[in-house]
Amino acid sequence: MKEQLQFWIVFQDFMAKNSAIRCQKPQPRQWMNHPIGWPSEIHLTSIISTRNKTGQPEIRVELGLLGREGKHRFDALKLQQLNIERNIKQQCDVAVI
Repeated sequence: MKEQLQFWIVFQDFMAKNSAIRCQKPQPRQWMNHPIGWPSEIHLTSIISTRNKTGQPEIRVELGLLGREGKHRFDALKLQQLNIERNIKQQCDVAVI
């Protein structure tokens, strides 16, 4: 838990210097939420995990699109997936839950 808190403190400092995305107060847990607007319908969460489904350590970001416009927003992002992946130089795993 102490390592998680230290990670999020450093992460928050990095984000403050390098991104317009804000971080909530660091806590000793596996995730950190980021307020990005429309708080009840869009959620951005950073997650650190010592083991993912393949048993490897992982750092990931999850975007939750909820509410009446959630499916429409998802479909719009899905149309841009290849362009987004090209820009971030990373493949995106997309899951509908």
